Amino acid sequence: YMIAKEGEPHNKTGPNLTWAQVSDHTYPNTNERGYLLEVNASNEKGQFYEHKIDNLCSGTTLLFTAWINNVLVPVLSHNVNQIFILEDINGNCIVESHTGDSVNGNVGWKQYGCTFKVPEGISSLILRIINNGAGSGGNDFALDDIEIRLCTPSVDINISKNIICQGEKGKLTAEYTDDGTYGNQIEGA
Repeated sequence: YMIAKEGEPHNKTGPNLTWAQVSDHTYPNTNERGYLLEVNASNEKGQFYEHKIDNLCSGTTLLFTAWINNVLVPVLSHNVNQIFILEDINGNCIVESHTGDSVNGNVGWKQYGCTFKVPEGISSLILRIINNGAGSGGNDFALDDIEIRLCTPSVDINISKNIICQGEKGKLTAEYTDDGTYGNQIEGA
């Protein structure tokens, strides 16, 4: 694997086999910001990433997402395929999400993820990413923007004027439907 930036040289895996030049998902076409993880995956299926996430609130609904880009061109026989697992510190699976096969040669960022609820009494989780694709000659990918964030109800914001110039005052109002995410947890709102 390598941590890469836009414009840096990328891996060459053999004669006439190259990785596509990919930009960081968040900050494309600039080498001033952003890094991504490029993986020359093993011939064998297995875990390649693990991270502990602390200070979670029990009972909260969260969204897990990650962006994956298939980097090997030309098309070869082994597809990119990952499994995302979130488990408690005792190894009990909370949620498991599969990307399915991504055909090699189809370069482009695609977001994968799922929602889950943090079980009562749990404040830490372990994120594991498993390479579920096997074989050499393919199965190479880039990974970017791994996020776990709070699922909240949508908020509609209204502005009193269509255009507010610098130095002018405007009024913002917002409305949301209380699905329990905010209502019982915000005091004095």
